[in-house]
Amino acid sequence: MSNDTERLVAEIPAELKQRVDADPRTNKEVVEAALKTEFATEEEAAVQRRIDEKERRLSNLKSERNERDREINEVREELETLKNRLKSVDEIKQAKQDDIDMRLKELETVRMEIDESHPSVEGLARKHYDGDTTAALEAMQERNEELEIVPRRYL
Repeated sequence: MSNDTERLVAEIPAELKQRVDADPRTNKEVVEAALKTEFATEEEAAVQRRIDEKERRLSNLKSERNERDREINEVREELETLKNRLKSVDEIKQAKQDDIDMRLKELETVRMEIDESHPSVEGLARKHYDGDTTAALEAMQERNEELEIVPRRYL
């Protein structure tokens, strides 16, 4: 044997051996042709593996993007819910302040001391302060300091 060739011995299925025997070429020629085809195909297979790898990477990136999009939508919905909740809180505060303003305007002409037992204070306490007349009276006093509707000595 020369230096550029080597002996190759392999066991193959009987069906393949029958095909090799039926081929008009020598066993050596059939094996060489098959190996050349295999290794020529190997380069194609390597390219195909790279293609498969890139397709998997692309698929993973799309999946990650979809997950991020879902997360973005989730956060947007949570943000919207919180904004609506804040708006609701602001509306409740405004309704409370409007009620206080209305009650102060009703008391504008009253010339007597208004305490926790006054019907306006009690009504405000029931509606906005869980019955706490002290908190209701203090809220009316604070708001009255801003608006100066009822003389201070009465409220």
